[in-house]
Amino acid sequence: MLGFAQVCMTSVNHQSGTERIAEVIEKEGIASSTIVVNVQGDEPFIPAENIRQVADNLANAPQCQMATLSTPIERVEDVFNPNIVKVLVNEKGESIYFSRSPIPFERDHMMANPQSANTSLYKRHIGIYAYRAEYVKQYVAYVPSSLEQIESLEQLRAIWYGDKIHCEVAIAPPPVGIDTPEDLERLLKTIS
Repeated sequence: MLGFAQVCMTSVNHQSGTERIAEVIEKEGIASSTIVVNVQGDEPFIPAENIRQVADNLANAPQCQMATLSTPIERVEDVFNPNIVKVLVNEKGESIYFSRSPIPFERDHMMANPQSANTSLYKRHIGIYAYRAEYVKQYVAYVPSSLEQIESLEQLRAIWYGDKIHCEVAIAPPPVGIDTPEDLERLLKTIS
């Protein structure tokens, strides 16, 4: 297992974090059954318990190829913010779709008054993934999907090819990720 003290430099040509993880798996000879957790660079403050949670989540969902986490959206403006990725989850806890747009779209309410969005329907996707090393190799062999390219969301490649992504609500919700200069400025004020 790579710890926090070991660094593995990867190619600058990767299109996603999962492609970068695939290179590390190959370089380090990580066993195919090993569960690997990928914390996205724009989510620097993910609580440690969420890293364990997403790994356990995948271990307990053998029908799924990946696992991730979400947190409830509480502010209406976040429903419409394209930098906050929304996730829809079915009754089995499997992700149906991820989008930068409001999903689900409450037609009857939102067309008349967008500010009437019922925030309890929305979940923010958190940039953390768990997968088995063997699946990462399969994932990177897939041709990137049109949905992945349109939304600029790598997890849509897995959904496009029929793979399952289990999603639980994070036990320790992290702060919002760093997606814009304003997010970075807010973070710097918080830590100074």
